[in-house]
Amino acid sequence: MSSCTETPFVANTSNPFMLGEWTIDEVNNDDALVSATEFMSSIINEKFTLHSILVFDEGPKFHLMDTKNEILFEGEYAIRAENKSLSLKIDGVVYEYDLVDQGERSFAVNSATPGETVKLSITKN
Repeated sequence: MSSCTETPFVANTSNPFMLGEWTIDEVNNDDALVSATEFMSSIINEKFTLHSILVFDEGPKFHLMDTKNEILFEGEYAIRAENKSLSLKIDGVVYEYDLVDQGERSFAVNSATPGETVKLSITKN
């Protein structure tokens, strides 16, 4: 199962753009789901909570940690479209996000997966 994307998922191998730890400063995922097909996405997106930390390793691996440093999920990531698009592959499912530069090492991360409306704000630690 994977999302509907025009470009196949190719895991990151050398782009250091997102490398390191990013704190989630703002979460907006309150919009209702429009169908049962988004159920899996909603489970993942509910784990994006205030002050959780996205950790992007060198190469393709990433994970999300809660405020107690427990790993909530992990997978592979890809950076595309001149560092303006982030793809997360978790359990074989690809989630697409647009990256919007907010300055001061901060980005808005807006879901580009059909049916999802998650909007995050992250800051580089």
